[in-house]
Amino acid sequence: LIFAHGFLGSPFDMAHACEALARDGFIVAAPEMPESLAASYETRDEITREAIVMATQTMIDACLSPGKASSPTRWGIFGHSAGAGTAINQ
Repeated sequence: LIFAHGFLGSPFDMAHACEALARDGFIVAAPEMPESLAASYETRDEITREAIVMATQTMIDACLSPGKASSPTRWGIFGHSAGAGTAINQ
């Protein structure tokens, strides 16, 4: 699962929900989106929400080799506020 935070939000906004899902066995990633007030990188035009979601999916796939018990068979994305829009547009 990927969590997409809202406009001017941060991955920490819904940490409680992400942690609860992880405790239930889901693999959860919460990348930082470009307009986050807590952004740890300089924004550029090519760094879009869509690009970040795609890079997050690629990173997780690369880390989880096929055949492992934790290898994902399905993807999901959820979000808050603008993050819900990101989820709908994927």
